[in-house]
Amino acid sequence: MSFAKLDALGHRLEALEHALSILGADEATHMAVGGGEKRAEAMANLAGMYHAQSTAPEIADWLDAAKAETVDQQLALDEFRRTYISDTCLPTEFVERKTAATMRSEQLWRQLRPTGDWTSFLPALEGVVSLVREEAQLRADALDLAPYDALMDQFDPGNRTAQLDTVFADLKTFLKGFVPEAIAAQEERLAKRPLKTLQGPFPIEHQRELGLAAMRAVGFDFTHGSLAVSHHPFCGGVPTDVRMTTRYRTDEFLSSLMGVLHETGHALYEQGITRRMVALAAGQGAWHGHSREPVAVC
Repeated sequence: MSFAKLDALGHRLEALEHALSILGADEATHMAVGGGEKRAEAMANLAGMYHAQSTAPEIADWLDAAKAETVDQQLALDEFRRTYISDTCLPTEFVERKTAATMRSEQLWRQLRPTGDWTSFLPALEGVVSLVREEAQLRADALDLAPYDALMDQFDPGNRTAQLDTVFADLKTFLKGFVPEAIAAQEERLAKRPLKTLQGPFPIEHQRELGLAAMRAVGFDFTHGSLAVSHHPFCGGVPTDVRMTTRYRTDEFLSSLMGVLHETGHALYEQGITRRMVALAAGQGAWHGHSREPVAVC
């Protein structure tokens, strides 16, 4: 009975997450500029609803009483426990405040990006950084971890700064020798066979067709996903309705094509999640350090 309650909760939370994901993708692609303030308000309220339901006190009792009958159910239970602990680190009011602030910051970034007016953007960015520091302290206090470790635990559970320091130290040692060798090899190759300059312009409609052809070639399912344009490429939406974007320049086409291929990689991962598992916590994808970002902005 307790697992059934958790399963039902998973479906309700998945529905709210679905709405948030599609609203977020629409906000970045099709929403009129004047809709930004109310969209941020709407998504902050939805995020608050999600958080309030995901941290309800009775969930702790359900988790204690739930019995898994299959491997999938055990994975779901383990993930429900982890996310419940993670979610209860933060008050709902904070979640609403952070959601609204980050959305308004990104909206301002889009507005100021064409003119490079970063001075006007700085206060919004500082506000978001301040909120992240506030979140780090809230999580650190609740989990008895250092602030950075508490933040990192959301992305790569169990790993700590000390472990990453070792990884990056090894990588630094390797790169010091490898990078000069790689650059020298490239220069030698270019000296023998110079790159040919690609001459534009490259019409956007032709670039779009090339991108769509590349998506089809690697197996993207257009019955459960689409390609749009945004200020910066990303992959969002939900596994049954993946929202992918790129951006175009008429003087060159490789950045758009590479953006499409990169985001298609995220999209194929999302489309590969078993539909039955989507509503279960175990169907939310692997951790950032292992595989994917929930909304991949790259």
